[in-house]
Amino acid sequence: MTSPEERRAIYGAVAWTLAPVAGALIAATLALSTLARAEAPALTEDKICHVEGIESPVRCVGIERPLDPAKPDGERIVIRAVIVPSLTATPAADPLVVLAGGPGQGASAYGRFAGLAFNEVRRTRDIVLFDQRGTGLSAPLACDLSSAGLSTDPAAIAAATRQCAAGVTYDPRFFTLSLAIDDLDALRAALGVETLNLWGGSYGTRTAQQYARRYAAHVRSLVLDGAVAPATRLFLTAPADADAALGALEADCRADAACVKAFPTLRADALALLAALDVAPVEIGLAHPVSGAPVRVIVTRDLATEAIRGALYAPRRAALLPFAIARAKSGDYAPLIAMQADMSAGLTDGVQAGATMSVLCADEISITTPEAARGKGAGFARDSYYRFWATACTAWPHGTADPDFSKPLAIDVPVLVLSGGIDPVTPPARGAEAAAQFPRAWHLIAAKAGHNVSPLGCAPRVIAAFIAAGSGEGLDATCLDEIRRPPFVLTATGSEG
Repeated sequence: MTSPEERRAIYGAVAWTLAPVAGALIAATLALSTLARAEAPALTEDKICHVEGIESPVRCVGIERPLDPAKPDGERIVIRAVIVPSLTATPAADPLVVLAGGPGQGASAYGRFAGLAFNEVRRTRDIVLFDQRGTGLSAPLACDLSSAGLSTDPAAIAAATRQCAAGVTYDPRFFTLSLAIDDLDALRAALGVETLNLWGGSYGTRTAQQYARRYAAHVRSLVLDGAVAPATRLFLTAPADADAALGALEADCRADAACVKAFPTLRADALALLAALDVAPVEIGLAHPVSGAPVRVIVTRDLATEAIRGALYAPRRAALLPFAIARAKSGDYAPLIAMQADMSAGLTDGVQAGATMSVLCADEISITTPEAARGKGAGFARDSYYRFWATACTAWPHGTADPDFSKPLAIDVPVLVLSGGIDPVTPPARGAEAAAQFPRAWHLIAAKAGHNVSPLGCAPRVIAAFIAAGSGEGLDATCLDEIRRPPFVLTATGSEG
C-alpha cells in the first residue's frame, strides 16, 4: 500500500500532468469526496483549486451571507471554505471542520498544518478548512496593526487602531463570533451535511463550543486544542498562566546542565529587567517587522513583558528566551524586542488584524473590567496583556457579546481536550475548565508542549482514533509524553545545550 505522503505526491503529479484536461478529470477525482456528492443549491461558489501546503487539488466553496442579519436585503459578503477530499473513495458522511484561532486566523491558510495534524483523519473523512467572517478568504478585515504591537503608548496604540479601522472594507461591528457560527451552519446546510466533527485550536475552541451550544444537533464530536471555556475570562487568567509558564521554563533550564550554567538566575534576571524598565525605559533602533525600515522603539516594562509572555507560546521561541533575557539585562535589548517585532508581524501575516479586534473587543474586552484585570494581574505579566487590547478597543468599532455566550455549556457530545503543559495562555487548568462542562470529555496533556498540541508527535493519531470512535474510552495517549522541549539556545551563534 502507498503511504499518505506518496498518495499526496501522486495526486499532485496527476494535477500537473493532466493540466490540459484538468476540468473533467480532477472533478472526477474530487467527486470521491462525500461533500462533492451532496446537493448544494445554496452555494454561490464551487470550484477546483489549490491551497498552499496541500499537494492534491481541493475544492473551494462559498456562500453569500448578509453582512448585517437585520438587513437581509442589504450588503452581502461571501463566506468561504476549502474542502480537502478524503483519501478514501468511501469517506464518512460527517467531515472534520477546522476552526482556526487568533482570533483572526483563517483556516484556509492551514494547509500545511492540516497535512501534519489531520492526515490520519483524512484517511476516512473530508477536511473542511472554514474561514470565519473577516478572516482568510471570507470578507477579510485586513489592516496593519504591527506598529501598535511595538508600542505601549496609549495614544499611539489608539491612533494605529483608528488608522486600521479606516482602511477595512466592511463595517467591523458585524464580525462577531455569534454571526460566524451562524455562517458555519449555513454552509453546513448548503453542503447537505447533517453532522460535523469540529476541531478548534486556541480561540477556535471558543468558536467550536459556541457552535455546539447553538447547533448541538449537528455536532458529532469536538476536539479542543488549547481550550478556553466560555465562562473563563481570558484576560483575567492570562497573567497567572504566563507566570506559571515562565516558572516552568526556569525549572526546565535548571534541569539542563548547560542551560543552568549559562543562565543560573533566569527568573530573577527577568524580574530585575522589568523592574529596571519600570523606572527607566530604553530607546533602541530596530527594523520594522513588515517594511524592514529602521524604526526607533521605546522599550518599556509592558513591551518587554509582552515579548517574554509571547515567546512562551512556542517552545522553539521559548528556547531562545533565557539568552534574550540575559542579553537585555546586560543592555542589549535587540534579541528580546526582535522576537516581539516578529510576533507583531503576525498581526499582518496570516492573521487579519481587523477580525482579531472585532472579536476580542466584542466578546472579551466588553465584558472584562479594568478593575478585574488589575485584581488578577499576578506575577511578571501584571495586566499588560489586557491594557493593550482594552486601549485598542476604545478606537475600534465593534459589536456586543451574545449574553448567553459566557455561560457554561451543558451538551452531551464526546469531547477531546488537548492541553500543552507549558502553554502560557491555555494551560491544563484552562483545559480542565473546558472539559468539566461535558459529561463525556477526555482531557489529555502533553507535558512539554506549548500552545497547540495537534501536529506534534503522536497527537494526529490520537485525534484520528478519537474521531473514528466518537469516544475517548480506551484511548492510549501515553505517547504524548514523548514530546520534548527543543534544546535551549545558549549563545548568539545558536549553539545549543
